[in-house]
Amino acid sequence: MWSPFARRADAFHTFLSDNREAGTAIATAMAEAGESWSRTLAEQDDEREATWRGRALNAEDALKTAHAEILTQRTRIGELRGEMRNLWAE
Repeated sequence: MWSPFARRADAFHTFLSDNREAGTAIATAMAEAGESWSRTLAEQDDEREATWRGRALNAEDALKTAHAEILTQRTRIGELRGEMRNLWAE
């Protein structure tokens, strides 16, 4: 017993066998859709990569800022320790 899907598939196959132009048109449309889909995926990949590249650059800038602040803080701590030593020495 054939399912409705199997009957439709067989009918479609028969239709394509009898109508070469329709088969060619369908194959062309499928190829164009595939190319379009590939372009869409490539564009999405480029967008994601640009987003991650931007995030990485922001993280690098934040890290440089943090390192500069740490250096400033260490320098200030050193200065304050020196002042404390001078006060204790008196």
